[in-house]
Amino acid sequence: MAIGIDRNGHRRLMECLRMLAEQSGDAAHWQSIERELTDAYQRTAHLVAQAEKSAVDYNKLRKKIRPMAVLALRKMNKKTT
Repeated sequence: MAIGIDRNGHRRLMECLRMLAEQSGDAAHWQSIERELTDAYQRTAHLVAQAEKSAVDYNKLRKKIRPMAVLALRKMNKKTT
């Protein structure tokens, strides 16, 4: 399962919000929305990076533990036969 942010989509939306802020009569409103979206983007990007690191750490640990568990299970099965 892949997770992430569509960076191009975010960039295009930010450009749209900037244009609205410049050309509309309500710049403060559009700038507020732009800041909110930027904050959400940064939080999400941070969480995605943490999730990717966590997945890498898990896979390293799994690769280390799996052979030990399989070996222990084989030894246990030999004792019972």
